[in-house]
Amino acid sequence: MVKQYAVFSNKHPILHWMFILTFSLTMVVSSYLLLETEDVGFVGGMILPILPFGLFAKAADYKKKYL
Repeated sequence: MVKQYAVFSNKHPILHWMFILTFSLTMVVSSYLLLETEDVGFVGGMILPILPFGLFAKAADYKKKYL
């Protein structure tokens, strides 16, 4: 999966940056809403992007080594 995403992000860099921006904004908005409303339900929006960011990091490492 890491190899496939590395190839995808190499072919479609704009979509890759849109994914990163979307997940980053999700974390920022969830952090703000969590602080503002003190509703624990917004923690999910902060935890959700952790897995894709791990995938992005591994794909970037793969791109540096092999692509």
